[in-house]
Amino acid sequence: MKTIKISLFLPNLHGGGAERMMLNLAKGLLKFPVELELIVANLVGDYISEIPEGAKIVNLNSKKTIFSTFKFISHLKKNKPDVLISTLRRANIVAVLSKILTSKKFKLILREANSFSEDAVKNSSLSEKIINSLCKLFYPKADAIVAVSEKMSEEIGYHFKISKNKIHYIYNPVIDESIDEKILQKPDHKWFDNKNFAIILGIGRITPQKDFETLIKAFDIVRKQKKAKLIILGKPDSSNAELEKLKILVSKLNINNDIDFFGFVENPFAFLANADLFVLSSRFEGLPGTLIQALYCGCPVVSVDCTTGPSEILENGKYGLLCKPGDYESLALNMLKTLEESKTKEELKSRGKLYSLQSSSELYYKLCLQLLRS
Repeated sequence: MKTIKISLFLPNLHGGGAERMMLNLAKGLLKFPVELELIVANLVGDYISEIPEGAKIVNLNSKKTIFSTFKFISHLKKNKPDVLISTLRRANIVAVLSKILTSKKFKLILREANSFSEDAVKNSSLSEKIINSLCKLFYPKADAIVAVSEKMSEEIGYHFKISKNKIHYIYNPVIDESIDEKILQKPDHKWFDNKNFAIILGIGRITPQKDFETLIKAFDIVRKQKKAKLIILGKPDSSNAELEKLKILVSKLNINNDIDFFGFVENPFAFLANADLFVLSSRFEGLPGTLIQALYCGCPVVSVDCTTGPSEILENGKYGLLCKPGDYESLALNMLKTLEESKTKEELKSRGKLYSLQSSSELYYKLCLQLLRS
């Protein structure tokens, strides 16, 4: 079979879900007859050590993604990929612009990881609103758009007025065999040593989107009825504003000794395998990988039912209770119910296996072949 040249493009390798998924995708695609390169606007971030062996690295060395455009165009003209796969909105805009300006015949696939729901748009900052407007202009010029959930594929078609044959949904390549080894490791946190309380986890970048405020308020209710601690894993945004806001809330509730903003960890799976509960509190998501990872690690889960992702993953509440985003009282009630009784580890893990690296990367590879034949 002919080897095809695939380039993956993203802004950087900071510790977010989209970055992890692209590295997982790279790992999966390398099992097919491909020549693969990973292009980053700026080669920085916690995931550099996770770049899979066999992927060529191209660093455009630009502090902002938009500033990488002309270097990106120059590289594409020289390397001539058959297919370019891009993720995250700023990178996607640069990718479309580059395709237009190079006049090359490579096929462009945009991976959209987040919801364009009314709630997501309403909660956007001014800069995000500008980016969303540019997406409306540029996304229809791609050869294909991959949504990470079925509901989201419908949402994209409606939002961008794009024909259905251009939109595909492929679940994220969340689960691979390397997780099995990481699950067996001991979590690097003192609360797991001889614990006599429930440990609850929140995971994600500390940004308004993740709405850890709702989780903290819910946890305050839970701890009054059950001995518990809350660990939040994830980096703050660049301004630190959201983290400072949450710390003020924690102090106001007088629960400083029961909450730890532990930052980014290389192995969240060890935490998930040993925690008593994982909670997703986001205002909006695409297909939250942490929720899938929690299931695969056998960790009971509770989630808000944001527009896309959680209800699809949890089969409308079968594998974890759901409640309205922002409703911390209902979230607390579901947390208490789940801490008392939940599915077995085997049932949860079986559900998580649906989102495997093998299945996702095979669908991406088939989509590449389909586009190249058209």
